[in-house]
Amino acid sequence: MKIVSTCTSCKTETRIKTLATTRPDLIKDKGEEIKVNCSSCGNNEKHHVNDFKAIPNHIYTIVAAIISLVLSIALLFVVGIVGTVSIIIPILVWKQQASAVSAFNNYRTRR
Repeated sequence: MKIVSTCTSCKTETRIKTLATTRPDLIKDKGEEIKVNCSSCGNNEKHHVNDFKAIPNHIYTIVAAIISLVLSIALLFVVGIVGTVSIIIPILVWKQQASAVSAFNNYRTRR
């Protein structure tokens, strides 16, 4: 999951680096007002924590799909058709990403 904010001058999305998965964790980590430097136009702004949104990080899903494909092919020769059940791994990763993004975006704090 990536946490991004939109620059008010150039309207590009700027990502912040954090390990927070919820808004309260983001407040504990960075505070309620977060200073953001736009990588596109160089504008420095302070954004409230509610101005940030979460978007899914598809790299995790792609990596899970590659691992699942390799695992399915290896298990197909060892266990047979039952080994192809590991193809469900990317679906589970995608579902976890979607629920984490939804939980972050649905919770708001008071200004």
